[in-house]
Amino acid sequence: MYQVFLIIFLLIAIFLVSLIMIQHGNGADTGASFSSSASINLVGSSNFSNFISRMTAIVSIFFFTLSLILGILTTNHKQKDSQWNHLDQDSKAPQQEKNNSIS
Repeated sequence: MYQVFLIIFLLIAIFLVSLIMIQHGNGADTGASFSSSASINLVGSSNFSNFISRMTAIVSIFFFTLSLILGILTTNHKQKDSQWNHLDQDSKAPQQEKNNSIS
């Protein structure tokens, strides 16, 4: 389950970066107004820009939610591992104390 969340997290991160790179920057029109050539928009209409910005907001919410879930799962995963790894050490400690008290 943890590995599935990690793969989904990676795919969402790549998709979020690509959405951010597609967006039209605010300063792009300023530089184009001072030059003699016309500005060519990669995105096109403003409706598409609104769609891209809304998609970026939605994907970023998924990204942050999934990162919180992965953080919680990682914390719980480490606690479970440490309990099972130290099980042998805890069972040996009382035996050593009994041996020391007998002699």
